[in-house]
Amino acid sequence: MAAQRNAFGLQIADAIVKAAAVAKAPDGYSLTAYGQQPLAGGLIDQGLILNPKGVAQAVRHIIDHPAWGAFTTNHVVCSLPESRVFLKAITVPQYKGRDQSEMILWEAQSIVPIPKEKAYYYWQIIGTAGSKLEVLICAAEKHHVDQLVEVNRLAGLIPVAFDLECYATTRTIAQQALLGRTLMQVHIGLITTTLTVVRNGSIWFNSVIKIATRDFISEIAEGKQVPFAQAESDFYKLGLSRTSPERSFKELVNGITAAINFHNTRTEGEREKISQVFLSGSNATVPGLADKFVQSLPFDVKIAPPRFTLKIPKSGQRMSPLLTVVGSAVRAIEDDHGREMNLLPAYIVDSIETMSVRTLARNFLWVFLYVFVAALIILAATAAVVEQNKRQVAGEIKKQQEQIEKAEAKKLYPWVADTNKLFDQIIKFEASHLNAALVLETISKALPETTVLTNIKYTSRSRQWELEGIAKDRIEVLKIEESLKKITNIEKVRLPLSSLSDYQPAEFKIYFILKEEKDEKTKK
Repeated sequence: MAAQRNAFGLQIADAIVKAAAVAKAPDGYSLTAYGQQPLAGGLIDQGLILNPKGVAQAVRHIIDHPAWGAFTTNHVVCSLPESRVFLKAITVPQYKGRDQSEMILWEAQSIVPIPKEKAYYYWQIIGTAGSKLEVLICAAEKHHVDQLVEVNRLAGLIPVAFDLECYATTRTIAQQALLGRTLMQVHIGLITTTLTVVRNGSIWFNSVIKIATRDFISEIAEGKQVPFAQAESDFYKLGLSRTSPERSFKELVNGITAAINFHNTRTEGEREKISQVFLSGSNATVPGLADKFVQSLPFDVKIAPPRFTLKIPKSGQRMSPLLTVVGSAVRAIEDDHGREMNLLPAYIVDSIETMSVRTLARNFLWVFLYVFVAALIILAATAAVVEQNKRQVAGEIKKQQEQIEKAEAKKLYPWVADTNKLFDQIIKFEASHLNAALVLETISKALPETTVLTNIKYTSRSRQWELEGIAKDRIEVLKIEESLKKITNIEKVRLPLSSLSDYQPAEFKIYFILKEEKDEKTKK
């Protein structure tokens, strides 16, 4: 399975857990997040996880409270310590189809020192030798791998790849320095030293020596009769030559020499024999250590040249303390097609693929829901706009109709004052009274051309009509009174004295009742 580009690297060692996330930069990589947490005693012993819950709590702590940056994903590439893994390259005859896999698995089970029922097996073709295949065999203890899976689960992480520490550290070495030769990479850790045989850029074998930095420091503390912390400070500040942990260093040199001789005596070609040693790890740069190895080993000894520059913001740290965890983080970016060996158990790979399908389906469902809701909102907004437009159109039509009705009323009743209020009254009056036409016709007969009405009122209880208007003068008002009295269907015409003023024009009010009025009922 391909490691995911947004995964970060995680290293779980005996004494410490580290996590790092990187991003590509123009001249290498930049550190985007980093965290580390020392482990209490009794959680891990020689690579074996004794307390998954306690280790998971430490992992979760550095994810939630990183020393730098922020971890933005729960996908992780986790490194496996070599102490619980067997790794060796072999040559096998070439077969076709399924027979090839069966032959490789049979060869692997014959050389792996772990009972086959207690191991996960992995293999990868790394080259050819004539008619044979060069295959890298890897076997990991099931219990250890399953415990590592459990730690990730308890920490809320999803492992997309399990990476060997030797792969992670080799990944950070300049590739051109690894090609065309066979060398041994000596990675000096705190508790163990890992020896990895690299041939033409491919890992062929690795082994672990249980002599490392802690043994140097313990010897210094014992020889100088000082606390371990003081001896540790002296070791890193003063270097190997001034602290002289001779016994531990000699044991380490003997172990390296024996491993190289073992390899070289079983290799025929000169190019396949180890001729160079690369030192890597946080302790390879301790003052005087590399020089001491140069003097003690009959090989070309160098500090491993870095493959890239790692930018560490706001920190004076060198890259070496982060070597393994950064190597795993780099895999998350570079191995997007899953070409590298993945020690993740098949049942986890299947569950992640199933989870990926479920996640894809869930994301598709969410997108569908978002689109559906957006469509509903757009439809509702469109409907609201359409309804608003309808109301506006209806209002315009009504307004136009009212204007037409007023214009027609003005033609029929020229004696009406040119005010919207009175025109509205007449239109409502025509619509609500049965004998409205008779009343208006009667009024028209009684009013001179120079007279205009400003208001018309009708009281249904007394059946009385009231006309308000403006006449030319008092004489014209009296003429209106006389004209109304002469109309046969009008009675009880009354003109108040207040309407007979000498003002010109004269404002007036006239009251009357229509005979046999039938407008007490309004239209329904």
